[in-house]
Amino acid sequence: MNVMRLKLSLSQEEPEVNNIFTEQEQDFLEVIQCTVIGATEKQKNPYPKRTLAWAAWTIARMAGWSGYKKIRKPS
Repeated sequence: MNVMRLKLSLSQEEPEVNNIFTEQEQDFLEVIQCTVIGATEKQKNPYPKRTLAWAAWTIARMAGWSGYKKIRKPS
């Protein structure tokens, strides 16, 4: 259920991430994001911090997604 909510959040932005991730997990995602953000503007997280879409983007980058939307969205 939570994986599906993360996937849907990329097209239907939800304002809060609190109902899936704890505060500590959100802090971890914020720290990890520094290591997965790319050098170009297209490889930076375009979503507002601490939203489900922001978390989904970060997790997809951790899993090896390139970050380029034209290639395909993270799945």
